[in-house]
Amino acid sequence: MIDRTELHSLADNELPPERAQELAAQLELDSQARLELAAIKATKDCLKANSPAVQDSELWTRCRMRLEELDKARRIESFVGKYAWGICGVFFVAIAMGGFFNRFLLKSVNSSQVAGYVATMSPIPVPQSRSQSEIDPFFRQVVGESMGSRPPELRITAFGENDVPGNRLSFVRLDDGFGPVAVVALHDVQHVSGLFEYEQDSQYKYGQIDGVNALFWNRADGVICVAVGNRAYSEIHQIVTAIRE
Repeated sequence: MIDRTELHSLADNELPPERAQELAAQLELDSQARLELAAIKATKDCLKANSPAVQDSELWTRCRMRLEELDKARRIESFVGKYAWGICGVFFVAIAMGGFFNRFLLKSVNSSQVAGYVATMSPIPVPQSRSQSEIDPFFRQVVGESMGSRPPELRITAFGENDVPGNRLSFVRLDDGFGPVAVVALHDVQHVSGLFEYEQDSQYKYGQIDGVNALFWNRADGVICVAVGNRAYSEIHQIVTAIRE
């Protein structure tokens, strides 16, 4: 089956030459996909022909940067969702060995190992028809009972948990309309190394997980939480602060 996102890349000449040739061969056998590609090209040509000239170049540059950030986040989510089981299989041995040694190191991990913990989960998407209040108890399980309520502008789009002893964690994905932010509670981790003090708020530390910005803090019961997303640290801090107030 032809990936519809690749049709857009083909229309924009963004595919590598080898992949473009392969896709062209597949299109010869799929009349429906050819019609869809033609519609995509027609739409793009129409937009180019009728789009007004950019008046504010600085604003346009900022808009493009934001759109690229959102597109990157979408591609990451799509990749992880599509290949979650494969990723888990690849990292199974590393995670198992890390779990063994962490038993003797009081569960001290570094920020790169946190990605291995998260990779063990398969997020459960929340359908639009499901009430957010039904998911709130799981949200409380992640952020802690002592924290404030979920602000209404933060919608829960997915959740999950891992109850394997030594590697227990709970997860919830939030979205405020500007991109997803995952909040993870690391129930069996007692210390995360390689982090830096967040100067704007001493309650938090910051670092990166696989190149993505992350903010760490301790719940009132000592459980380490991390909020991670393709956002500026200040934006992640605003989201976490809104939850805690």
